[in-house]
Amino acid sequence: MKLFGKFRNKKKVIDESPELKRGEFKKILLPIMEKHFPDFQFTSYKNQYYSFQRTRLIDDLKVFESFDIGFTLKDKFCTCSVSSRLNPFFIDTSGYNTGWINPHCNLIILKRGTRITPLEEAYYYHNSRIETTTRVINEIVSDLEKYGVAFLNNQMNNLNTNPLIVEGLRLFKSLNLDAAELKKEIESEQRVNGHVITRLKHPVYKELKESLQKLYGISRENRKEIPRLAYELIEMIIYKEKTPPQQGV
Repeated sequence: MKLFGKFRNKKKVIDESPELKRGEFKKILLPIMEKHFPDFQFTSYKNQYYSFQRTRLIDDLKVFESFDIGFTLKDKFCTCSVSSRLNPFFIDTSGYNTGWINPHCNLIILKRGTRITPLEEAYYYHNSRIETTTRVINEIVSDLEKYGVAFLNNQMNNLNTNPLIVEGLRLFKSLNLDAAELKKEIESEQRVNGHVITRLKHPVYKELKESLQKLYGISRENRKEIPRLAYELIEMIIYKEKTPPQQGV
């Protein structure tokens, strides 16, 4: 993480509490998260992010839900994201995702309800002191309770009720394919035609896409999501044997 300092400390707040020492952010964060989200377990710390995860089920498929809280002492800001992933391959990835079955979104974006956010409002700022940092953590937790949990619950509802997702998952479960061979074939085609989803001609992808396009009563807007959904189902086939990270780190 790196951020220019021009937006820091726009409002001067007197805070004479001790400066944070190495490791103290974690000592403050973990008890607060455990109190407010006892069903989310701290799973890992990687690349300045603390990850908290729980799993829920859609029939026999696991949904991996995560809160990832980033902290930098040097640049004096925190950030947070929320994700719900059916594909465990993406649990450790940091890229945001607006797809239907592996969404990953910045918490402040959820809070503001818009993708356009001024830089000075894009982070949770602290002053590297214990009192202010604790206050910032509590603000993040409050936003997670209001916006993060709603995002996850809405996603679970989508997985259960969106007819394209429901049918897509039914098709996914019905396929019995060699994941390694499919991965090899998809990657070979992408090396030739690029990684643009709409250029993919693989018969399994075409079968999934065409089966979803046959559904009636689907809005034009939702039909636009079919190519991406079909590709995400392909990724689930390719990576379905991946073991998610163990909890209790």
